[in-house]
Amino acid sequence: EEAIAWASKAKAKGHPDADFSLGLCYLEKAEETKDEGLLGQAEASFVAATRQEASPNAPRAWYFLANTYSQLKKSPQLVAALEKGSQLRDPDSLYMLGQCLMAGPPYYATANLTLGRDNITKAARLGHPRAMAYLKTNARIWQKSGLSGDRDWLEKNADLLGE
Repeated sequence: EEAIAWASKAKAKGHPDADFSLGLCYLEKAEETKDEGLLGQAEASFVAATRQEASPNAPRAWYFLANTYSQLKKSPQLVAALEKGSQLRDPDSLYMLGQCLMAGPPYYATANLTLGRDNITKAARLGHPRAMAYLKTNARIWQKSGLSGDRDWLEKNADLLGE
């Protein structure tokens, strides 16, 4: 409650990160209380935050907007938000988009393992710890697969695996 009041005051004063902060507050409170109305407020705040070019958190807002859409079960909007965040090189957006691409439905009509791995690789190159762990864990499988695409990926990305 206190954080929401603070962020609301910052928004009234035109602070470029106020919408992002409000979105985080609403999202956290929604997760605690299971109040879908707060998810709607989080969504509106994150949408506004994505338009704040002066904010260093604008790229991150796309990821949190996608997280909100996930909780609202809005898969098409989730994917669109992740794609925007990925274009802005947000590591969490890249990682989550990679996971969605690999999963296929309900996010995409069919799974695309290559494009999914490419996005996770981009996230790892930006220092995303879960992306790095994912790649290191799966590299063992790819080494045994014998597929040329896996072999090529392993050669190009050996530096990520510490090899």
